[in-house]
Amino acid sequence: MLLILVGVTYLYVGPIQKWKEDKQNARSRNFLSHIDMELVDQVEVVDQDKVMYIIKKEAGQWWVEPNKWPTEKILMDALEEKMKIIIASDFGITSVNLNNKTRFQTGDNGLKVKLFQDETEVGDFIIGKIANNYQSTYISRENDDKTYSVKETLVRAFDVSSWEDRTITDLGEADTVILKYPNQEIEITNTPDSRGEVYWRSIRPYLARLNKEKTETLINTARKLEASSIPAQNMEITGLDKPVLQIQLKGEGMDETLVLGNKNPATNEYFVKKLNDNKIYLITKEKRDELVKQIANLR
Repeated sequence: MLLILVGVTYLYVGPIQKWKEDKQNARSRNFLSHIDMELVDQVEVVDQDKVMYIIKKEAGQWWVEPNKWPTEKILMDALEEKMKIIIASDFGITSVNLNNKTRFQTGDNGLKVKLFQDETEVGDFIIGKIANNYQSTYISRENDDKTYSVKETLVRAFDVSSWEDRTITDLGEADTVILKYPNQEIEITNTPDSRGEVYWRSIRPYLARLNKEKTETLINTARKLEASSIPAQNMEITGLDKPVLQIQLKGEGMDETLVLGNKNPATNEYFVKKLNDNKIYLITKEKRDELVKQIANLR
């Protein structure tokens, strides 16, 4: 009877003890577990082309360096959330072979990440490719032959080329738009006319009824405009000091002006900024063509 009890106890306790040991080992593999993401105030990422991207946190707000450009909040929230999950996670070991790091993209072909607190590096890791289950990511670190797996995906949060906020305008409804060309101004409105009718029409330089769909395409593009890319913040070649067009949008509690400049000689994009903001953006030719209109184009 005693032997049976001993055997039963071993069968019960043995696997549990092994599970606890495995759990402890998995936890001890997490070389990021000491990091407090609430205190991290700088993230550096070097991509496969050796290009470095840096974001810094000031007063609770992340900024892209070196121009202190606003970040895409959705991505920053995702980055912080996913890092907190990883810091609290168990790491699995996928490979102990240094030669496999290329296959898992956890060597020189991965994204190299460094985390800082008060200018002191507190952790580093390399982001590899997504696992075949599309729910885990391979990671490693410098001078470590092992490749680990974490049950989280990081591709979107560390999409460094999308960290910069590309929102140019995010405005409410406009009821008056003024297109200011160097030698002409066109004023468009849908405020009620003398008979109380509401419809899109030009009132300068002459009165004309306009096509609703064509006019609202122009206006909606102007009030919800996103950049196709962020150029070097150098006014010299932009033509924004002598714009080809300024678009003023007016509505209840709103008065914003877009300034359109030259074509970027390096791409098929056009320079644009807001009148009261020094940030320079690029928009596609398609977006630019939706903005540059004459009355005849809107009828």
